Amino acid sequence: MNVTESNTANLKQRPSTIKPFYQSMIFRFFALILLLVLALFPISLLHDLVDDQIKQESEILNELTSKWGNNQTIVGPILSIPYVERISRIETQTDSKGVKSSVSKDIFNNKTLMLLPENLFIHADLKEVLLSQDHHQTNVFQGQLELSGNFNLEELPDASGYNTIEWDKAFVAIGLHNNKSVEATSPFRWEGSSAIYKPGTQLPKLLGKGIHANLEEVANENALPKFKIRLNLKGIDSFQFAPLGQLTNASISSDWQKTKVTGDVSASSKVSSSDSFEATWRVSNLSRDYPQHWLLEEGKKEVIHYDFKSLLTGVELQANKAENSQNLIKIKTIIHYLLLTLGIIFLSVFILEFKRHSRSKPKFIHYLIVSFPVLLSPILLLALNTMMSFSQAYQVVAATSTALLVLFVIAISKSLMKGFYLLLIIASLFAAQFINLEMPEFTLLAVGAAGLWITIILMMASFNIKENK
Repeated sequence: MNVTESNTANLKQRPSTIKPFYQSMIFRFFALILLLVLALFPISLLHDLVDDQIKQESEILNELTSKWGNNQTIVGPILSIPYVERISRIETQTDSKGVKSSVSKDIFNNKTLMLLPENLFIHADLKEVLLSQDHHQTNVFQGQLELSGNFNLEELPDASGYNTIEWDKAFVAIGLHNNKSVEATSPFRWEGSSAIYKPGTQLPKLLGKGIHANLEEVANENALPKFKIRLNLKGIDSFQFAPLGQLTNASISSDWQKTKVTGDVSASSKVSSSDSFEATWRVSNLSRDYPQHWLLEEGKKEVIHYDFKSLLTGVELQANKAENSQNLIKIKTIIHYLLLTLGIIFLSVFILEFKRHSRSKPKFIHYLIVSFPVLLSPILLLALNTMMSFSQAYQVVAATSTALLVLFVIAISKSLMKGFYLLLIIASLFAAQFINLEMPEFTLLAVGAAGLWITIILMMASFNIKENK
């Protein structure tokens, strides 16, 4: 055998050290990126599924609360008193013969005095009510409202031969955001007398919807007439009022656990506990832009319009949203971070697999199987959401998904240590996500940073796992 033949034989017996490109790390890395891009399609379908569930839930809740009421806002009371002002003038006339004479002429001006209360006291006691239909529930409120105080009639001209107060046309109006959710418990009280409420405010440009009471049977000559208004009201979300008094004192109590002050004026005091809430306000008319009284004159072109809702305050009832709706929003939040979670798990499995078989053919079916528990977790949450609380459902889904992933990795890697590291990585991801959803006092940045740092440290530590011989 010559030398050439010997070298050829040695080359044939020596194994090749050059790996095909499809076995290289670069090829595998970009193949995983392609898998993540393809995962966007089922993730978008999950988005659409949850959006449909949220829309359906919203429609059911709107139907459930449509007959109950809505956000409630009280603006009033406003006193409207028409009067006729008579002005006598002496005019000089000259007849055809040049003789001058004086003639008395009366001019009548129709005016309306609009008055806001001098002192206004507002007290509302709100109670939580649970509305339910099938598996859907929502929180609403009902309560009692009392408005009391007095008007100051000093701006009203004296009734005399020159001025005629038209008490038969005077009325008190109260603006309401939602008429159908308010019911009067007693007639309108005015200095010991009473009047029946009637629909409409008679001041549509100023107050919009509401009720009014005519004063033709209850008016008297008291300069500081007192009034009292008692109403039963229903609503959702919030209750607000406009501080129309020269001095407005208000108090709102509630048995809701989650109630907070809202609006343009902060409360003077606030006391809250696990089963009660009470806030008080003391607001001066210097806080607003409109006056305490003004005149409307018939025949004048200018229209006086004040925005009484430019200064509102009250409470927001934060527990009004149905628990199921809140859970759907949480599930949608999970879907937002599904691609990131899947990418971290892919990278973890990628590191463990490369450490085990550096020359093995890429088994992308492994990554496809790994993606199933992650992508199906929102669907499982939707199914369990109607049978248990969100926290319990999340724990079941997290435990099930983690167990499936870890057992599968142990089976393909034949290493308990690698399964243990993957368990810690996945558990840190699910825990960070759970804290973000259930503990809003922790910011997403802090929780996300903590979860990601723990995951990165564990992935770096996984490189030091000793291979089983």
